[in-house]
Order: sequence, then C-alpha cells, then structure tokens
Amino acid sequence: MINESQKRTVLEIWNTYSADSRTCEIGSEKLTYEELNERRLTIIPQIKRLLSDYLTGTIPLEQMKSENDGINKQNLLWGFRGMNGQMYFNMLYNFCSGLSLLDELNSVLKQCIPAPKSLDDARSKILVLAEFSSRLGDNAPDKRKAPRTGSCLFFISYFWQIQDHDKWPVYYSSMVNVLM
Repeated sequence: MINESQKRTVLEIWNTYSADSRTCEIGSEKLTYEELNERRLTIIPQIKRLLSDYLTGTIPLEQMKSENDGINKQNLLWGFRGMNGQMYFNMLYNFCSGLSLLDELNSVLKQCIPAPKSLDDARSKILVLAEFSSRLGDNAPDKRKAPRTGSCLFFISYFWQIQDHDKWPVYYSSMVNVLM
C-alpha cells in the first residue's frame, strides 16, 4: 500500500501530466486522446475478428501476425509497430521458426492471448510468455536476435486491450517511467 504522501505525489504528477498532455502525435497528425480512443474503437472490431479467427484455428499464426502488422501499419493507434510490439512478435516467430518451435510458440500464444479473467490469470499468462521468451533467450547463440523478455507486457496487454478495452489497458513502459 502507498501512504497518503505518496498518493498526493501521484495525484500531483497525474494532474500536471493531464493538464500538459491533451494531445498526442500519430504520424503527422495531432490528436486529442479522445480522438485517439475513438479511432481505436473503430479498428478494434477488425482486430478482434482476426484474433478470433486465429484462436479458433481458422487462420494460422503466420497469417494473424502478418494481418495484425498490416492493420497497425495503416492505423498508428497503439504503437504496436515498435520494438515491444510487432518487432517482438517477428523476433518470436523468426527465432522459433529457426529452431522448429513454431508449434510451441503457437501453443503459448493461444494460452496467453485470450483476455484474462482476473488479475491472477493475467499474472499467470504474463509469466508463461515471459518464461517462454526467457528460455528462448537463454538458448540463443546471438542474444541480439532473441526476443526480449521485457517486451512481454506491452505485447500481451495490446491483445488484451483489443478484447476488452474497458478492463485491460495497454502496458506502456513510458507510463511507468512518468510515474517513477
């Protein structure tokens, strides 16, 4: 638990941030956070269908990865194109492909991608993905080509947010850095 002094500090930081940060830059556009969220809400059904098709086995992992990448390249709304999103996904896929571990990756993702039912379930899913990612890194001859465990939280929370945006926010490390 945090004490009253810490609560006041967090609220002061939040209020300052909130007052100073009414817009964000998406590509060459400047959007309010309300506009950003409205745009996300229009794209979410498309990604949800894609996830549903993947999780039910209608489409393979490679197709889901590729189509999700295309959606995010056309709609710069989550920051998924970066190091912790699509680049992490590509590293996972390519690394596992090279070691004939795509079936195991597919199994891990199908276990972790569905939105959690509780915080304990979320913690469990994060640990499964982090342990898998860490194991890949431990066995990598070139650590630079291995997926980084530190990307797990953003990666998995993106998919959860797509499925239930009112319950699961995307974990942006920048939020943690601001609060620290």
